[in-house]
Amino acid sequence: MIITKLNEQIAKEDQEFIDELIPLNIKARYPEDKERIKKILTNRRSKSILKKTEKFYSWIKTLLKQ
Repeated sequence: MIITKLNEQIAKEDQEFIDELIPLNIKARYPEDKERIKKILTNRRSKSILKKTEKFYSWIKTLLKQ
């Protein structure tokens, strides 16, 4: 049920953010890709991702309370 709510209410911006995170998660699992990821994830980009993640997590927690 929560997945249905999430799919119905997710903002385009949040969906794009998830689309950005998925490849990073997959690539981070493989040691041969870690050096390449370090180059992609600058300090600025990492902070941006963390801020967006916190906002998205808060939104999901709000949905779960409903």
